Amino acid sequence: MLAPRQPAMYTPASPADERRMRTAQDYAAARLAVTVVTAPVWGWHGRTIGAQVTAREGIGWLRVLCTPIHKRGGRQWTGTADADAALPDIPKPRLLRAVDWDDAPYAYRGELTEFVCEPICSAQPTLTHELVLPETWWRTLRNDLDKVAAVTTGRISLPQDFIDWLLPIYLGPGVDTTVLSWTTAHCDCHWANLTLHRPLLLDWEDWGLAPTGLDAAMLYTYALLAPATAVKVRAAFTDLLDTASGLYAQLLVLALLLRTTADGDNLDLAPALHARRQQLLTG
Repeated sequence: MLAPRQPAMYTPASPADERRMRTAQDYAAARLAVTVVTAPVWGWHGRTIGAQVTAREGIGWLRVLCTPIHKRGGRQWTGTADADAALPDIPKPRLLRAVDWDDAPYAYRGELTEFVCEPICSAQPTLTHELVLPETWWRTLRNDLDKVAAVTTGRISLPQDFIDWLLPIYLGPGVDTTVLSWTTAHCDCHWANLTLHRPLLLDWEDWGLAPTGLDAAMLYTYALLAPATAVKVRAAFTDLLDTASGLYAQLLVLALLLRTTADGDNLDLAPALHARRQQLLTG
């Protein structure tokens, strides 16, 4: 689960934020009785900090999440624990124990999970190199995502009102924003959240109901800079992507990622996103 040097979008917003999160990591380690043994791995703009630890169970992974106090307890806050309870048959790092605390104006959650020793597919969500993966890898991933899709949940990852706001901004005012169908999804299915040897899905904080085909659309869009791998994604998920719902999901993912480029992230992917948007909207 350790990655090479992370892109800028995976760094804290300021030195003060870095110090604050490192202090929170030390506090969580003490509360959970673990010892941090590696350098930190940062989440999006330093919102989370993770590291390999030693614990009474053996080697583990400590991840500390930070959010403003008024957002504590939301969907992302409980995602890992909810996934453990609702998706026991999906291979993923098991949550061992957790601790919550407040230090105004922030709330923190420390989660100790099993450690995944195999490498991830990419150090960043966007795949910039081709992957040579056996057919069993693709079949396993598809089987796991189908199992996720079959789960009933009250968690909503992408609410209709958010989509109604997002799509006209990045796809144009005439776009139909109505979700055609809803399916349970991982909702952060990119190449930094997938392991290389056996496709374990990591980072379950966002999972929940989403437009059908979202995971496949996300995996495909994040592979646009590795066209041979993108072809493999399409082959594995043709029945999802080549439908009205799949087209909608692809447009939604494009809008989500174009939003990040407006904030200065995923800039290497931006030209491919604009080209793909034009291709889908014009047929």
